[in-house]
Amino acid sequence: MNEELNTNIPVDIDDEVSLETPMSMDSEEEIGDVYTPPRLPSKYELLLQKYSTIVILVIAAASAVLLLAILALHAFIGLFQRPNQLAFVVFGDYGREGAFGQAKTAEAMERFCSVNQCDFAITTGDNIYNSGVESADSPLFKKNFEDIYLKGSMADMNYYHVLGNHDWHLDPRAEIEYAKRENTKWYMPSFYYNKTFDKGSFKVQFIFTDSTPYAYNVHPRPNADVLATQSSDEQTKFIETTLKNTDADYTFLVGHYPLYSAASHGNAYDIVKQIEPLMHRYNVKGYIGGHDHNMQYLKRGNISHFVSGAGSKIRDDLQSDHPNLVFSKATNGFLYVVLGENGEWMFKFYNSDLNLLYGESEDQKKEWHEILP
Repeated sequence: MNEELNTNIPVDIDDEVSLETPMSMDSEEEIGDVYTPPRLPSKYELLLQKYSTIVILVIAAASAVLLLAILALHAFIGLFQRPNQLAFVVFGDYGREGAFGQAKTAEAMERFCSVNQCDFAITTGDNIYNSGVESADSPLFKKNFEDIYLKGSMADMNYYHVLGNHDWHLDPRAEIEYAKRENTKWYMPSFYYNKTFDKGSFKVQFIFTDSTPYAYNVHPRPNADVLATQSSDEQTKFIETTLKNTDADYTFLVGHYPLYSAASHGNAYDIVKQIEPLMHRYNVKGYIGGHDHNMQYLKRGNISHFVSGAGSKIRDDLQSDHPNLVFSKATNGFLYVVLGENGEWMFKFYNSDLNLLYGESEDQKKEWHEILP
């Protein structure tokens, strides 16, 4: 039996189906939003997100560590290389082909300068024993200077030389000619000269002198022909003119013969009478000499007198009763000087084992950042 279709089923108004043509998307009637479920990231995308975060954190941490390391290195270097300081080593009476403690003293200076500020070196004469050289081509420059000192931390610095009495015996002009060679670190443009270092906030001037034309009874006998071309009076005029015109905050004179010494050579009165009045008149800070084979510090008035002639063979002939003597020691070694702003400076004597022998500072409160290797 066929059942009749029930057409009386209730229909909700919302379920009514329009028999009209469906509306286009351009219709003015609003259409409800269609729900689209979110796409889940793939496992590769999840791994990428995870490791990208880790990489960013690692890079940030590494950058922070690098920045701290740079700051620490800058601070560490700043302890020893300060732009407002000038530092140098002084040695002399050295040229013995490495013998008599020359090589050991040179090695000590190199180790010292590897961890301390050393802008240059000053030598106080008797650069080549026993009689100097005859020519700038002499192999003695290599044996006494290049092979001994131009190493490590001291390879690239300038060495400011003066002539000693032994350098005068053959031909002192040969040492001046050698200084003209390309790339040489031996600095000696003439028999006497001056050099100024400008540190920005202060200046330091050195007048490098030639002692032999002032002295009598020089041994060994100097080259008479060359000596006849040099006038102590002309040199004194040069020194006075330089001192009179300088604007340096510090001025030092350097010469082979010390003006005052507690060793057997004694005081160099031939030079004292011509140079010392100028030093007092123009407020020279100090005089640096050699000749006596030891280390000394003497003070006369406001002028400091240094003897640093312990670069090789030592002569133990010191006398303790010199009225100006503060310190003396007959052993291989060198002098170290640091100059700073506002008149602050210090000096120290070291032996070839890098033991501190004596030192002073014009500002006892200042930390000079000088250490031993």
